[in-house]
Amino acid sequence: MMTELATIKHKLQAPFKCMKAVDIKPDVPIVSLIIIKTPLVNPNDAEHLASAVKYQFQKNMWVIFVTNDEKDILSKETSIHDIFALQCSKPEWALDHYRYLTRLKSPIEHFRELSNYSDKQKEFGETIEKAMGIRILG
Repeated sequence: MMTELATIKHKLQAPFKCMKAVDIKPDVPIVSLIIIKTPLVNPNDAEHLASAVKYQFQKNMWVIFVTNDEKDILSKETSIHDIFALQCSKPEWALDHYRYLTRLKSPIEHFRELSNYSDKQKEFGETIEKAMGIRILG
């Protein structure tokens, strides 16, 4: 019975060992763009999303923004992903999203390969280049 419990404990803990919290100061132009392009009720949400976007493109690795905020963030999940290439997720789906995204090319390469950029995506790409010096538009 102890062996079975240890196995179950390991299976439950293992996926969370790859998760980490990182404190990042967001760039003001990115925060502003998020506020304008995805109107959020809580301005702190825009700062948190901008921090995740900054980290994702600075490190060029996929980030999952995990939240239970269905009213303000998860309800805009599709547009946030379409414009900023940032995946928002409920905690219970975060690992599934991570497994999917890590099969794709890196965030910068992925964004560069998009075709027919929307005006919002173009503005985002220009903002990232000005604020962070990273060119993500193809």
